Amino acid sequence: MDIDIRNFLKVHNPREDFPNISGSIEIQRNVKFGRMIVATEDLLPGTVICIEEPFFMSLDKKEVQTRCGLCLKKLISSVTCPSCKSLKFCSEKCQINCYKYFHKFECANFHELDSDDNFLLMMNRMLYKSISTSGSLEELNTIIETIDKSLTLFDSTELKIDKKLLSCCFNLECGNVKDDFTFIDSCVKSPFLRNLITSKYEQDILKKIILKILGILNRNSFTISFKTDSAGALYPFASLINHSCSPNLDKINLGNKALFISNKPINKHEQLFLSYRRPFYFDSVQKRQKSIYRQFNFTCECEACRNDELFTQYYESSSDLKNISKINSFKLYRASCIYIQNNIKDYPNLELIQAIYSNKKFLQNVLDEY
Repeated sequence: MDIDIRNFLKVHNPREDFPNISGSIEIQRNVKFGRMIVATEDLLPGTVICIEEPFFMSLDKKEVQTRCGLCLKKLISSVTCPSCKSLKFCSEKCQINCYKYFHKFECANFHELDSDDNFLLMMNRMLYKSISTSGSLEELNTIIETIDKSLTLFDSTELKIDKKLLSCCFNLECGNVKDDFTFIDSCVKSPFLRNLITSKYEQDILKKIILKILGILNRNSFTISFKTDSAGALYPFASLINHSCSPNLDKINLGNKALFISNKPINKHEQLFLSYRRPFYFDSVQKRQKSIYRQFNFTCECEACRNDELFTQYYESSSDLKNISKINSFKLYRASCIYIQNNIKDYPNLELIQAIYSNKKFLQNVLDEY
């Protein structure tokens, strides 16, 4: 891999406490957005804001034979779980760590999971990781009950890093979840969870925590998309970034990590945005707002939704992008960042929309399987 690309994969002005997050951003709060991430200096297109490992991730069940069950690397050679023989890993280290945090709870019954039970596996894994980190189901409940509601990764705390991450995850906003007690009862009685409880008291705690986890995942989970498969993940920092149909950040997969990078110039004091759905240049404002409201229960009022006539310009991807080498993709990406910086005053126009969209594809091509 070209040395310029390796140097490129560095967080801009990294924080001392969390070097994977840029020190050129901060968290602010207001009535409209609640918590929001804001730039503390002018940022150029192509600025790496964060490279974040998920608190937990869960590979789609049907893909467990092709990727590592922990770090999600594509398998060339593999280590198979000696007990269930269902989950494979790229190394013994990944096998040991996966068993420590997740697999010890699910191993005996992993074969019973249907290939369509991906959300159930994702929910179970967040619960397993949370119990492993806190020490017990009761201790997890204590953390949730006593958590400082304003705590984020940006705040100083006496907590060790793993428990701080856990607390920040359970401090995330929850999405709409129906009190589906039939589903929750079935989860508690399932072979994956029933061994976690020994009393009615613990059963009630578990039900409450499951409901909380469902709300967190409904609002904050990310998809890690590969060429032919996918996984689910929860990123404590990235979950603080608000939505816009005209985002100024892109999310790029970097193995099991997520790279968040500016796709436009971002001015000092400007808020950082991701698009929770497809950006404005693919879907109408009506379709976008319906999709956002259905899952996240808010009506988007971003610049694209407020100025629909100005932003109604669609761009279809070109298949030609698939045939460009990684090195040429990187060169085109850097050149396009300069073009975007120099012409952003004309945004939105078709040329800039095409440049921004193509840049994400260029970068995905460069970093694919990196």
